[in-house]
Amino acid sequence: MLKICVIMFYTKNYKIGSHTENINREYCKKNNYTFVVYNNVPNELESRHSSWCKHYYLLENIENFDYVMWIDADAFFCNHSIKIEDWIDKSDNKDYIIARDAGYSRMKYSQNKKFNKDPLLNSGVIIMKNTENNKNLLKHILYDPIHEDNYNKTRSTNSITRMHGWDQAAVRYVYKQNVLNMKENMWISTDTNLNNNCHPKDIDEYIENGGYIIHLTTFMGTYKPRDMRTVKRFKSILGLK
Repeated sequence: MLKICVIMFYTKNYKIGSHTENINREYCKKNNYTFVVYNNVPNELESRHSSWCKHYYLLENIENFDYVMWIDADAFFCNHSIKIEDWIDKSDNKDYIIARDAGYSRMKYSQNKKFNKDPLLNSGVIIMKNTENNKNLLKHILYDPIHEDNYNKTRSTNSITRMHGWDQAAVRYVYKQNVLNMKENMWISTDTNLNNNCHPKDIDEYIENGGYIIHLTTFMGTYKPRDMRTVKRFKSILGLK
């Protein structure tokens, strides 16, 4: 049996986090996963946007588990019958599992991949195997100076890599440049069921079609950000307050 840890982070002023935490805790309890929630920004990352905490806490925990999984605080497991092991099996045991960004069409994603442009990955959900390569990759993303332009608390474009955003910009760049053989070691979910959003009225349909996680981000303006109607509807399905 694999030892799997699900990791989540949010500061106490991020109100939606307590709601998604309750849902995600129920999912982990049902499936016998360790669930770890952090609420503090590490001292060494205080000058950065808080999204960088993702890689810090993945690195802090990866040594103690077979797999670690990150889920953003504005995301929750909506299909509790699908297990993390199912995604590991789908990936043919790849070291790093992620989804394409649902804010872009599959055609746009494929075109960018073909011509080695911005790979359009979404780092809100990541599954990582405990390997030395993954540990080194996390250290590179966290500490290589090439990513410093993306530390800013205001979303910005990196003058060297030309990638826009925060930690996601670094993830996209290391894939594009195949740092530490990332292209060979990564499996990308292209159907977006691993990491997508949906309108509150469409939750049942999304789940029936294999949806696994609802990520309450706009995905390029398609959805209302952090829509509490979606959270409250799903919590009522689970019988959570």
